[in-house]
Amino acid sequence: MNSIIPYLSERELKKVIATAITYITTMSYDKMTAILYFFYYTGIDKQAILKITRKEIKESKRQNKFFYSKKVQMVLNQYFRSEPEQNNAFNLTERTLRTLFENIKRYSNIRAEVNVFKRSYEVNKERRNQ
Repeated sequence: MNSIIPYLSERELKKVIATAITYITTMSYDKMTAILYFFYYTGIDKQAILKITRKEIKESKRQNKFFYSKKVQMVLNQYFRSEPEQNNAFNLTERTLRTLFENIKRYSNIRAEVNVFKRSYEVNKERRNQ
């Protein structure tokens, strides 16, 4: 049975990614990491990530609407170089996103849902502001 947690620590995020890349072979490591990092470090919601473009990400970062480290920027850049943008920044559909999170829940002992990533962002933002 999956444990319910209010948010993920960075250590747990890394565990989720490690588990995901081990068991989920339908998505590249670069893409999966970029998506999960973007959720975790921006607090973006599911509907917004399905609509956002790479141009909007770049502009939002410049306008300080999103705060994330150079490491996250490097992960995003690596993924963006590996796959051209088609329908949105991460070339996601609702089904692909749902399947990703269903598989993460199935293979890890962490109930990692989109709202858990959003809560993780909020907790980390509060800690940065203290």
